[in-house]
Amino acid sequence: VLHHLRFILQHEPDLEGCEKSWILNRIADERLADTCAALIEAAGQRVIRLPFDITAYAHRFNDLSGVSPGLLSAAALKDAAAFEPATFALEWKYRHKSLYAISLNAARNLALSLGRGRARWTLPWDGACFVTRQAWAEIRQLAQQDATALHLVVPLTRVTDAQALLQPHFQPAVFTEPQLAFRHDSQD
Repeated sequence: VLHHLRFILQHEPDLEGCEKSWILNRIADERLADTCAALIEAAGQRVIRLPFDITAYAHRFNDLSGVSPGLLSAAALKDAAAFEPATFALEWKYRHKSLYAISLNAARNLALSLGRGRARWTLPWDGACFVTRQAWAEIRQLAQQDATALHLVVPLTRVTDAQALLQPHFQPAVFTEPQLAFRHDSQD
C-alpha cells in the first residue's frame, strides 16, 4: 500500500482542472492509516477517512446459507475456469465480514456524494490508479465530446512495472478493467 501511494504522490503529474482527493477506506491498521493520511496531506491533497469499526466487523456473521449442498462435491465445476468449490464456499462463508472490510461501494458512494458538490465529474477510482498527462488529456477530451453523457468509461490497464508509467510515450498494450466517471447530475 505505502509503496504504491508514495509512487503516485511522487510521480503522478498535476492534472489540469482536477482536485485530487483520497478516501482511506476502512484501514484496520491505524498506524498505516495515519501514515497514508500524512503522506497525502503533505502532498497537498485532500484525505477523507472511512473508519474501520472493529465492533461492526465482529458483528458480521459467518454464513453458509445459500451454498448448494452438493457444491463441495461438484468435481465437474472444479475444472471450469479454475473454480475451486472449497475456496468459493469459504469465501461465501466469510462474505459479510469481507463486504464490511472491503466496502468499495461505501467508499465510491461517499466519493460521488462529496464530488457532486465540488466538480462537474467525479472519478471514484480504485486506490492504485495512476494517470499520465496523456491519459488525462484523453479523459478530458472524452468528457467534452458529448455534452449529454452522464458517465464515462475510462480504460485501465494493470502494470507490473510502475516505472514504465514514467516513460514519455507510455501506451498500455492491453486494457483490462475500466473505471467509471460520473457527471455531477448522474443519479447512478
